[in-house]
Amino acid sequence: MGKPPEGRKYRRFDLSFPVRVNLKSGGLRSEVKAITRNLSLGGLLLETTSMIPQNSELSFVMTIEGNPVVRPIELVGKGNVVRVEKTSHLVRLAVECKSRIRQRRSKRVPAPPAASARVHPNAGSRSGNSTPPPSSTGTLVTRQRHTRLVSAR
Repeated sequence: MGKPPEGRKYRRFDLSFPVRVNLKSGGLRSEVKAITRNLSLGGLLLETTSMIPQNSELSFVMTIEGNPVVRPIELVGKGNVVRVEKTSHLVRLAVECKSRIRQRRSKRVPAPPAASARVHPNAGSRSGNSTPPPSSTGTLVTRQRHTRLVSAR
């Protein structure tokens, strides 16, 4: 990885991802949609159609998706708006992060078993005998991190 340009603490990456920005102002909470223009370990530059004042504290959820990411990854962080630039139709916000951006933990929901599956005769047995398991619709077999439905032929 190369060095950051002179006057910069961290190297910037020109990446564009959707971001949900959450802010509080006078007891009211609001959510604004934005897009990253670049990001670094110390912060990010956002574009949005909504005006957010300089020195505002905010939290954000950035969604990383697309090739080669198989499932969307959500990154969360908190920061302060340190610069606001108005263009003809958009507002650019420079956000300095208060702490390290981290991945949001997702709740895994297992996929429902197929409706037409039948029980494999040996699915419930470790010894290999032919005692069928108590279920009659299907048995999920888990090996390491992969789950599959075993069905009889």
